[in-house]
Amino acid sequence: MASSFKGRVILYLGLALSVFIFSIGYILIEIQEVHGISQRLYDLRKPTTNASQGMEPGIQESLAGLRAWLLLKNDHSKKDRLNGWSRIDSNLEIMNTISENWTSLENKARLEKMNPLVELFRQYQVDVEKTALTNTQEAIELLERLVTPTGKKILLILNEMVTNQKLLISDDMNEMNRKVHLLVWTLAFVGIFALTCMVCIGYFLIKSIVYPLQEAVESANRISELNLNTAVEISGPAEIEELSRSLDRMRSNLNDFQTKILALNEELTQFSYRTSHDLRAPLITVSGLASAICSEIDEKSYDNVKVFAIKISEHVRKLENLVVDILNLARADLENLEVKEFKLKNTVETIKDKLEKLFIDNDVRIEIKVDSAMSLKMPEVRVSQILENFISNSIKYHDSNKEFSFVKISSIQRVNEVEIIIEDNGLGIPDEFQDRAFQMFQRFHPSISFGSGLGMYLIKKHIDNLNGDIRFESSDKGTVFYITIPAFNDTVA
Repeated sequence: MASSFKGRVILYLGLALSVFIFSIGYILIEIQEVHGISQRLYDLRKPTTNASQGMEPGIQESLAGLRAWLLLKNDHSKKDRLNGWSRIDSNLEIMNTISENWTSLENKARLEKMNPLVELFRQYQVDVEKTALTNTQEAIELLERLVTPTGKKILLILNEMVTNQKLLISDDMNEMNRKVHLLVWTLAFVGIFALTCMVCIGYFLIKSIVYPLQEAVESANRISELNLNTAVEISGPAEIEELSRSLDRMRSNLNDFQTKILALNEELTQFSYRTSHDLRAPLITVSGLASAICSEIDEKSYDNVKVFAIKISEHVRKLENLVVDILNLARADLENLEVKEFKLKNTVETIKDKLEKLFIDNDVRIEIKVDSAMSLKMPEVRVSQILENFISNSIKYHDSNKEFSFVKISSIQRVNEVEIIIEDNGLGIPDEFQDRAFQMFQRFHPSISFGSGLGMYLIKKHIDNLNGDIRFESSDKGTVFYITIPAFNDTVA
């Protein structure tokens, strides 16, 4: 998706840039052509026209000067004729010079035709001047017969050349105007195209980035307000979709945390209430028994003092067990425990020795069927507390009506996990308790052994911290617990 988004952006920008560069190139070419037309107008067309038009008064002036000289024979008339020829010569020289760049073949042919006529026109005037020295009348006839017609031919050719040049100038001006208009339209197209590209790219960026970012902000605001029921699903570039996934993970994690916190709050409320009750009841009993002992002493009657003292000791022991269970429960979540590799069979045997010394009158047989080579890597304290709670429960809640009682600890090694099985033939867990067996303060057989009701909850805590799972089957024939945990738990403590 990221490459697709970047590819589209590059494609659109590339197309826009290509059209822009092509348009600019086209504009530059057209400007160059307009410049060429302008140069042709000022360097070729106009000088040619001016020179052609400049020769006409020169010819007229030379003819007029010659006629006046024939009649008056004065220097002024001769000077006028010479001035006329000066204009003829200078303009003819200009035309001959720039004729190499003429594009009109007709004008080139006219110039070639006109050059000998000009020389002939000059020679005729010289002949008239010579003839006038001896015979003025003959000179006048020669003027009218040769000089004037030749001058008219030259003027006719000049008129044709000027007309042709004006047509060429008109064509050039029309071409230049057409190209200027085309340039204006091209510039307008480039401007509109650039504006359209900006609008399209802006819309594309807004649709692809701004709108998704707004959705992300709205989702973040919902999450900050703990409105965690709506999943975050934002479409867009890869970066936006990654942000969407991150926000949804955060939402999901916060939802899980919120659920856990609510559950923990509920547990804490229940825990506080039940703990205060379980702590208060023995204390009230101890206080009452202590008052009774004091009364007995005051009356110097000691018959019941020992009985009361034994009861006080029992209640204090219950209090102590409750406090120990509460401390174990706190350590289950808070304590940083050492992760190490250990043999499961050695741990079970250590627990067996400890409990056999603790329950002196114990008739329950503890059977260990664990492979001596089986190793676990995790906090050994957690495994030890799990097994100790299970085995001590099996001892405390054994069925005295059965011929013999046992608790059997076995294990199965799998690829990456271990299943530990604790089986006994005790009283079992009554049906009405099985769906809340791992909740706090659940006492299944209070008439037999008054425990704190935290043992099974503590077991579940330890198993959860080991990333494990537990299930059980229970009836009046006994109970089997199946504990599945990863064989190597480096990340738990």
